[in-house]
Formats: sequence, structure tokens, C-alpha cells
Amino acid sequence: MRKSVLLGLMLLIGFRGFAQVQENIASELVILNVMTGEERGILRQNRHFEAPNWSREGDYLLINSGGLLEKIDLSGRSLGLVQEGVISTVNNVHGLSFDGKILVYSKNEKGLGSRIYTVPLEGGTPQLITPNYPSYWHGISPDGNYLVYCAQREGKWDVYRVSTQGGEEVRLTTEEGLDDGPEYAYDGNWIYFNSHRTGRMHLYRMKVDGREQEQLTFDELDNWFPHPYPDNQS
Repeated sequence: MRKSVLLGLMLLIGFRGFAQVQENIASELVILNVMTGEERGILRQNRHFEAPNWSREGDYLLINSGGLLEKIDLSGRSLGLVQEGVISTVNNVHGLSFDGKILVYSKNEKGLGSRIYTVPLEGGTPQLITPNYPSYWHGISPDGNYLVYCAQREGKWDVYRVSTQGGEEVRLTTEEGLDDGPEYAYDGNWIYFNSHRTGRMHLYRMKVDGREQEQLTFDELDNWFPHPYPDNQS
């Protein structure tokens, strides 16, 4: 299945290194085949862009640059901005619902910090989901009913869940230390995240209601932002 191959066998790297000359920053977009180790650079420009995400059909990538969202095809050609004049001041957390119809993103707002919005990908009015701030989106449930995100409340960074229609947020983690990067498994049964609760950043998973939190990595590295494969096996 084309979608599984593109999303399951390929990984995106936002930066393979950067060069800075005075005020110029060169960014490079690279596709890595995780089975063969082959890297293919598709875009290198003298500007700052980051946070590549696959479209759900695997036919283009979504990046942010200068507060705007841009589609890039797999040859590195720009397909244009996403809802220019409607979406602005986006930070580096954004992505699509599992059906590819809803765009979720966090944006920096003057005097408020980061808050989370949703909008139909093909056009519409953005809906504010998290009035509280700062909130940084990371995952959406496969059925499209819930968002999970990292948020700072009363000086503590934890993982929260909220309905995609907005409403009361639910705190899922309470341990000391930063909890961040939550992402739903493709079967919808688990939320993966990273946490500094042991004094080093490691990967964890928990049930979607916050129960059964278990550590997954135990090495001497700092591990961030887990993204499960579509096959739910790795």
C-alpha cells in the first residue's frame, strides 16, 4: 500500500546541518530511507525552514517558515502556501488528522504565547482549541476526536488531552520534570511521549487516559519525540 510504504519506510530530517553567514541561514530538507540508510536531499535554500511532516497520502511535505505553512513536493518544488492570509505566526508543531482533512497547528500570539488551532485543510476559519497558554500541539487520535499536547500550567510542563471541538483539558502526566512530544499510536490505544522524569530524556508510553505509564528507553542518550510506525509494531 503506497501510504504505508511512504509513511512507514521513510523518515524526514528537517536539518542535516546548517551554515550561518551573518544573517543568512541555509536549511536543507532530506528524505532518509530507514531500511537502506540512503539520504536524498530535495531542498536547500538560504532561509530557515523546519518541522517537515508527511501528507497522509505521502505525496508532499508540510514545513513551516517565517510563521507560514508551505507544501513541498517530493522533488523539492514548492506547491505554495497553505491558506495564505489566514494562517500566520505558526511555530514548529503542525500536522494533519489521520484522514488528512483537518490541519492542526500551534501559533505564537503576541502577549499570549503558543495556542492550538484547527482548520479544514482545504479552507475555512481556524478554531481556537486551547485558550490556555502556552500549549504546543503534537498528536491527534486516529478517530479525530482528541488532541494531545505539551502545556505549561502553574510552572510545570505536562501532557494534556482535549477534544478537537475544544472544551476542558485533561492532564495526563503529573511526574516531576518535562513531559513532552505526545503522539497517538495508529491503533489509538496508546500515547507515546518523552519525559525527563529520571533526570535524562527518555521515551515512554501510556494508555490514552494516562494510566500504565511505562518507560521504553534506558540508554545514555537523550531521546525525543517518538513517532510510531503505521504498522503499530515499532
